[in-house]
Amino acid sequence: MKFRVNQSLNFFGVISAGLIVVAFCLILLWHDPFVFWNDDYELSVLPVFADVARSWSEGHWPLLSPYSWVCGNLAGEFQYGTFSLFVNAAVVLIWKFPLTFAQQAAALSMIHLSILAIGAFLLARDRRFSIALSIFVALVASLNGWIICWGATDWFGALGAFAWLPWAWWGAERALDQKRTLSLHGLDAGAFDRVVVDQVVRRNPQHHFDFAIVFRRASRAGTFCASVVVAS
Repeated sequence: MKFRVNQSLNFFGVISAGLIVVAFCLILLWHDPFVFWNDDYELSVLPVFADVARSWSEGHWPLLSPYSWVCGNLAGEFQYGTFSLFVNAAVVLIWKFPLTFAQQAAALSMIHLSILAIGAFLLARDRRFSIALSIFVALVASLNGWIICWGATDWFGALGAFAWLPWAWWGAERALDQKRTLSLHGLDAGAFDRVVVDQVVRRNPQHHFDFAIVFRRASRAGTFCASVVVAS
């Protein structure tokens, strides 16, 4: 029996999951304006991202930096996502606004928490979960203690990588399903899936083991695995 997906309901669910996550984060900020700015976020993550934004504003790709006391070799530090299109775009956009350090940290975390929630929602929908249950899955994935109390408020590398894990799973399964098609501004499903995997794997090598498990479970043929190797 073919499973038909109501795209309008999916859109409603995606928007709802993202807005609930943002609302939850705003409540945390109302309680403590510095909740997303702690430890590693203060000492290394945000200062380096400020340097990344400065480098792009001067027309340079942020590979090396003479200003950072944390690390001059930005390209060699995986947690800063030097080769991630999404991370660089988010940093450039956030730094366009006159925000404090604490607000910049909050914005960066909230963006990635929303990405995580949306990815988890889409993955749950592909597993034929209801809209309500898929939203619940999205909230559990993005608002659990490990993500909020560590990834989103302390070590951004954990959040930045884990945010794309459900997208990698979702893309891997869709790439192997010949009955499904995905049109995204002219990109075919395979091209989009490889872009997602490229962003995930390049973002945090520490999660290679997690992705290997995902692709192992999703794979029924070797074609997609080969593209994963090329992307990494």
